[in-house]
Amino acid sequence: MKTVDFSERNVDAFLHRMYRKKKSLQTKRFYKAGVDKLREFCELKGIQINKRNVIDVLDRYVDWLDTEGKLLKDGKRTGLKAKSVVDYFSGAKRFIVANDIPLNNDKLRNKVVLPGVTLIDEEPMRADTARRLLTAGRPGPYMRALILVMWTGGMRLAEALQMAVGDVDFKTTPVKVTLRQEITKNGRKRITFITDEAAAALKEVIPSGTSKERLLFDISKGDILARSKWAEAAFGRVRRRAGLNDLVPNHRVHQVHLHNMRKFWLTKGSDVMGFAAAHAIAGHGLYMDTYYSKTEDERMADYVKFIPHLEVLTHEASKAEQMERSRRETLLAIGIDKKVVEGIPMLGQMSTSEFAALIETKREEGDTAPTVFEQLKETQKQLAALQREVERMKQE
Repeated sequence: MKTVDFSERNVDAFLHRMYRKKKSLQTKRFYKAGVDKLREFCELKGIQINKRNVIDVLDRYVDWLDTEGKLLKDGKRTGLKAKSVVDYFSGAKRFIVANDIPLNNDKLRNKVVLPGVTLIDEEPMRADTARRLLTAGRPGPYMRALILVMWTGGMRLAEALQMAVGDVDFKTTPVKVTLRQEITKNGRKRITFITDEAAAALKEVIPSGTSKERLLFDISKGDILARSKWAEAAFGRVRRRAGLNDLVPNHRVHQVHLHNMRKFWLTKGSDVMGFAAAHAIAGHGLYMDTYYSKTEDERMADYVKFIPHLEVLTHEASKAEQMERSRRETLLAIGIDKKVVEGIPMLGQMSTSEFAALIETKREEGDTAPTVFEQLKETQKQLAALQREVERMKQE
């Protein structure tokens, strides 16, 4: 009797089909997590899924997810949140059907009862948050470019990570980006734009003589999923350094993440350029047909109106960044350990008195090198003694 096949070849083929439909990295991740969790359950329970037991197995699977689906560090297990249970179940169900094991939906609804889900109420990212990521977060050149491209271009993460050098036209004003149909979620080519700040950051990561086919963010060796893991991990470090690591209340999702930059773009863009313009440039197919009847010059003019709301590295931000660097060097110079300094957020935004208090606190905690201040005091004593000796000699 046919059973669900968890072989690497079969799983990869399934994930490729799921990704192929909408070119969505989130979709691929979603189903991979669903398959992995179902495999974990089947291996733990010694179960093979077939058409005779599939309904009963799914019922047991949901109960397992709800009561012991999460493995803790101490080896104990606990239940998952309702949203996770529903998501894992949905991914598992699709994978089972893809293995040619039919599901009777009436029986499934009557037998398998899912927990109720409370929706996450997320806020779009604000300009001051983006500025803080780019200053206090101290991103590397590639992450800095990625943040600015997503912030100003309104594109999805998977689209940005698949952009090639030749997709960006630095000669136009504003700079034009062509998102090829093979990398967009809806399979349609579209044009978006980025600000001069984003363009300057991109130029820093494009070596001279680079071919037009080279990916702009070809950091991690591997496919789009591997590059996405790099982006999420690197952004997590930036977020932590910026002091923006809070979670949404009662959820495991961070309040600040790469995807809610796009929410800001759509919300503010709708206010400034108009609802249809913002959603068409962002790739929502319903609005693309009508909006793209406008000439490219007209679309550029729409985006130009949006630019003042997208520029985050203003003169004041640059001053804060310089202050951050200067104070970091000061802390290192007086002997504070480099790891301690790296963990202090928002140095550039502290007042002078706050910075002085920070130094005093670190001295009291013993984070400074023990001889630095002693040497300074000894030098001052020697200078004072020398000055007294000079005055005495003058009197003689």
